[in-house]
Amino acid sequence: MALLLDSRIHQAVERDGLPRVGSYDDGSQHVLYLDGDTVRSLSASDWIAQRGPLPIDPTPEQSAAAIAARVAAQQQADSDALALRQRVRALAQSAVGIQIDQLTAVQVRALIAVLLQKAGAIDKSGAIRPLSEW
Repeated sequence: MALLLDSRIHQAVERDGLPRVGSYDDGSQHVLYLDGDTVRSLSASDWIAQRGPLPIDPTPEQSAAAIAARVAAQQQADSDALALRQRVRALAQSAVGIQIDQLTAVQVRALIAVLLQKAGAIDKSGAIRPLSEW
């Protein structure tokens, strides 16, 4: 398995999410890019065939802007998740102290919503996500 010659490239992609070209010890070049939270690698030739020209190294300003955007997006996601959690917990609060066989349909739905929220099955608007996203 080929090894990346400069590990700082991997770290930079992981940090700012911007793709970069890296050289490997077998003489090959790959584009390192972020896929979700994972740094992936695609050969330079495959990148060109699938996505077009190879990326150029970002400037420090572009990198800083990308990091700031990722931080802002994470903060928004955290805020949305907290709001959803509070909404679901408020709905489920009515079931606290009630015997299981005495729960109303609304309380049962609220308790199911708690489980769905914990499973990541509810989006920020309260709608059920596609099953493939759970």
